[in-house]
Amino acid sequence: MKKIIIFLLFIILFSSLISDTNFRVMTYNSLMFSVYSGQSRFSDFETVFNEANPDIVIMQEIEDEPGSDLMLDILNSDGIEFARAEFVDDGDLNNMLYYKTSKATLISQDVVNSYPRDISEYVLEINGNQIRIYSCHLKSSQGYEQQRLAAVTILRNHLNQFEQGTEFIIAGDMNFYTSSEPAYQKFIADETNNTGRAKDWSDLVGNWHNNADFCEAHTQSSRTNQFGGGVGGGLDDRFDFIFTYYEINNNAEIEFIEGSLVSVGNDGNHLNQSINYGTNSAVSPEVADALYYASDHLPVYADFISLSSTNTDSQTISASNLILQNFPNPFNPATTIYFETTDLHENSRIEIYNIKGQIIRTLLPFPNWSLGTSSAVWDGRDENNKSVTSGIYVIKLKVGKLIYSKKIVLIK
Repeated sequence: MKKIIIFLLFIILFSSLISDTNFRVMTYNSLMFSVYSGQSRFSDFETVFNEANPDIVIMQEIEDEPGSDLMLDILNSDGIEFARAEFVDDGDLNNMLYYKTSKATLISQDVVNSYPRDISEYVLEINGNQIRIYSCHLKSSQGYEQQRLAAVTILRNHLNQFEQGTEFIIAGDMNFYTSSEPAYQKFIADETNNTGRAKDWSDLVGNWHNNADFCEAHTQSSRTNQFGGGVGGGLDDRFDFIFTYYEINNNAEIEFIEGSLVSVGNDGNHLNQSINYGTNSAVSPEVADALYYASDHLPVYADFISLSSTNTDSQTISASNLILQNFPNPFNPATTIYFETTDLHENSRIEIYNIKGQIIRTLLPFPNWSLGTSSAVWDGRDENNKSVTSGIYVIKLKVGKLIYSKKIVLIK
């Protein structure tokens, strides 16, 4: 009876591990938020977060580390759900990442040096899949287009160093006035190396500045009056963006949910007006007031899904007729990995990753396999021939630029 109960508990646990995970990413310029200036805006941000219900929050203009802790307190005002990244002081307009621990694990963080502010890099693991997140706060104002281009070029060159298929999200206050601006075009350009190519999922693309045709996309300013260090003038610019890896929707790992990009509180009827002026058909008066007082930017969010191995098992990528399976799964002490492909490349290989995204073993490098069905055995050991611990691992079959992944479970 005890063995049956243990087995049923394992089945329940394993089923929860392989389900898809939906998550919402939000970017928000917090307007010079410090432990001092933030106290009076505590309830406003709390109201905004409750309305948007994000799982990952990318923020700009966090002035100090106590301010980053205060923002964490706001996110956790209804219970401890969020953690934050390490605070990195880059002046008084710093980036910060907050994430629900039930959805994501922070694997690493770094900075990409750029002027006038560094770009923050965060690597998250969500449902066994990794996603790189970048928080940008580019140089503001017209006349600084070349400075914005220089920063975006640095970021794209950084991304180009990774393997093709590396998935990422780039978000923040970009200060773009039009989609013809060189920096925006650099993000989305089709170049020789497209590993770092990004995609803007909005269909509202053009000259955003003070243009009624794009009023639904505007994110600054939420108020007509200037106060608290923010700008006035009402909603007339699209400054806040969420870009993704250009080919993120490839039916593997992280997927963007099309149509989910939202400028919170923008009903398209407040051009050159405060967000809480008159009636706002997108949010309640309470939320409109909170958006008005919290910051001179509106937050923007988008929804994603981290696919489980059940969405990749026994599927075919038509470009290479590539199939990946393993048996048994769960396994102890070894599992056989079966794969089928009609295409081979010199860099074709199988890699084993732990849950932290660290590669622990490479199997069957080219040219030891052949076209058609092949197999390889993983004996649960790393490159140093040491047995690895029980847990979830990810096998990745890499054929040219294609990457096919599957979760496996080792039980000891």
